[in-house]
Amino acid sequence: MKKNTLVLFLCCLTVPVERSSGQTILSVHDAVELAIERHPDMEVIQTERDILDRERKLTLGLKDADLLYFREGISDDASFSEQRWTLSQSADNPLETVRRRQHLGALVSAEDVRLGTKRAAVELRVKTAYTDVLYALEMKHLRERELELNTALVDAVTLREETGEASGLERMKANLQLAAARRSLGEAEQEVQAARYALFEAVGIDPDNQTYDIAFPDTLLFFDPDLDQSTAMGFLMQSPAVQETRAISKAARREVTWARSMVLPDIKLDYYPQDSGTGFNQQGFQIGLTIPLLSFTSHRSRVARAQAGVQQATWRHERVLLETKRNLETAWHGYDNTRRSLRDFTERVRSASRTLLEQTRKGYRLGELDLLTLLDTQRLVIDEEMKFYETLRAYYHHLIRLEQFVGTDLVFTQIP
Repeated sequence: MKKNTLVLFLCCLTVPVERSSGQTILSVHDAVELAIERHPDMEVIQTERDILDRERKLTLGLKDADLLYFREGISDDASFSEQRWTLSQSADNPLETVRRRQHLGALVSAEDVRLGTKRAAVELRVKTAYTDVLYALEMKHLRERELELNTALVDAVTLREETGEASGLERMKANLQLAAARRSLGEAEQEVQAARYALFEAVGIDPDNQTYDIAFPDTLLFFDPDLDQSTAMGFLMQSPAVQETRAISKAARREVTWARSMVLPDIKLDYYPQDSGTGFNQQGFQIGLTIPLLSFTSHRSRVARAQAGVQQATWRHERVLLETKRNLETAWHGYDNTRRSLRDFTERVRSASRTLLEQTRKGYRLGELDLLTLLDTQRLVIDEEMKFYETLRAYYHHLIRLEQFVGTDLVFTQIP
């Protein structure tokens, strides 16, 4: 019995957790696409974009036509000297029409960029939540292994107590550690549920579909995209937030040119068939220009408002540029710091932990070390693994933020 307990105890770190079959698979790519498809803001922006695009296509500069009837020289016997029907059509000056279409086109482009910005934000939120779920699952697995260690500890101490090699105090300590391991496992399971529901909320999954059989096939693995700082900073102007403010600034400048073109005269054309008592056998037309003499003040006000919009858009662009630069630098430095920590763990700490564990096992077999020392060593290895996954989660978070600037996937690149 003593030998079997020791074998179970020494193998705790290498026993994998079985995964149940028949589960609903939700990969990170499916989660992102589902969130984008269901996000209400995406539909609102797309609708606004389509409305502006239709308005741009229908902007011809033509106002509503007027149909008029005219008769003059009416006498007592209902005779008249002339009557006519008049079709009157007014149109904006061609330059104003062109400028307005350009302004609407710039607004459509701004909405397209806004869609990209919102998509990037949704992807950031979903990938971050998905990473937190994977991290919580790894913590749960480690807590399960910790519980196995402490269970083996209680069995081993009980056996040693029966043989007179351990005291009752050691068994009490082992039981306390086992109770603490159970509490830690319960807390880890709660963290898993909290992370799952945070992901479901980010994706927009209906409450009725938020079942326990949803599985997450992706895993947290350390890899290095080898992104240096100069390369990362080179993507500053391509970030969605900066691109959006640039598009808004362009649309504001187009509005200024449109407002200025309104000072030019509009065109008015009248066509009418005439009847001078012999039938509508004569035709006439007149053409004229609408001179905005009395509306010059309101025209200057429109231009001033448009110029103020340009200034506001410029200030916003500068502010967003500074914020984006700060966020980009913060994300890269976070990525670099966690990368160095993970490299140190994979290259030195992990191998040193395994060496320590092997030497401790050897010392226990030779009778040089007691069982508690062996168990403390294995718990130390688990603690290091937990720190590793904490750092790995932060590493993924920084890379996910960097994706917003780089414009390509840096994590979860392996499609399951």
